[in-house]
Amino acid sequence: LIERVSNAVVASLNVMMPYLFKVVSSLGATDTERTLRIEMLRQGIMPDWRMLQAAISLRTSKQIDYEQIVELIDHVLRIYPVQSTGASGKPWPSEQSALYMTILKGLNLCGLLEPFSLLAAEMLKSPRLNPRTFGALASTWLDAVGHDPNTTSSDIHRVWCMLKEKATAAATANPTYKLNRNHYHAVIEAYVRIGDVSAAWDMVCGEMRGHGFAPDLMTFYTLVAPLASSSTLWPIGKSVVTKFKMHYPDIVDQAVKDASNTLIVKALLRQALRDSTTPVPSI
Repeated sequence: LIERVSNAVVASLNVMMPYLFKVVSSLGATDTERTLRIEMLRQGIMPDWRMLQAAISLRTSKQIDYEQIVELIDHVLRIYPVQSTGASGKPWPSEQSALYMTILKGLNLCGLLEPFSLLAAEMLKSPRLNPRTFGALASTWLDAVGHDPNTTSSDIHRVWCMLKEKATAAATANPTYKLNRNHYHAVIEAYVRIGDVSAAWDMVCGEMRGHGFAPDLMTFYTLVAPLASSSTLWPIGKSVVTKFKMHYPDIVDQAVKDASNTLIVKALLRQALRDSTTPVPSI
């Protein structure tokens, strides 16, 4: 009887632990998480994907010692390697995909672009990558590259080409593999963040339009917002506003009237349009 009760307790804990870990992670309760891990060891319960994801999320959100985050990530990838031989060709379960994306977030937070890129490239090559995870991976990778202080235009171009190649190759078997407007905005923002406004503009007027995505208000903000946030980049920001006004006047007029605009972007808009002797409606 005692053995049956004990087995029932362990079975219940197996079911409950992932949810407990998720709650503890959302609350940022590191001491409680430590207690749960001790209880798991005592009961002989192995952590599943959801528990490991919660453990990494907790450490990244609380900005716990980055060395500890990297050690945990290394441990997880040894248990669940991306290029697993099991279930070949079948998409990863959603929990496993979410775990890999959480790992990428942790590496990005630690500023470790090299291991981030290695893991992202392995995921991209895997036949088990599904379209939804591909979309999230593309956005996360472009964001990470754009925020890295050592990134060059060549780095961004290389990542973008890898993503396009995967989307093109996979679309023959599954048409839901595609790069959408948000991905184009992500690569444009990445170029702007490293100061290559020319490459960003070429993307807006060339490749993006060529794939059926006409520039919109969000495209304009993607170009202008990073430039507006730095006073040293205002001259470039003003030239971008002027250039956008020449090609897409309706979008700039829309931005001027946008009540949700940030004060810094409003200020840049007013100054850019004033300097270009264009009448500026009241914001």
